Amino acid sequence: AFKSGDGEAAERLENLDEEVNTAARVIMRQQLTYMMEQPHTVAGAVEVMVIVRSIERIADYAKNIAKLVKYMRLGRVVSGTQS
Repeated sequence: AFKSGDGEAAERLENLDEEVNTAARVIMRQQLTYMMEQPHTVAGAVEVMVIVRSIERIADYAKNIAKLVKYMRLGRVVSGTQS
């Protein structure tokens, strides 16, 4: 989206961020449950949680880049895209 200035691809990318956030919440909840039920899984579960959090942050960065693409394309901030 950035390289080609594709506003539609940028919009799709912004929408995918919410899917990533939802999946991250589900995985985090699962890992917490595993840790409570099986204390010997804590080390592995924490590693998974760190990875999931990193992926979620990457999605946030991609969403911010998509917002910049839309700004470059339109020359103005689109309503609801300021963060």
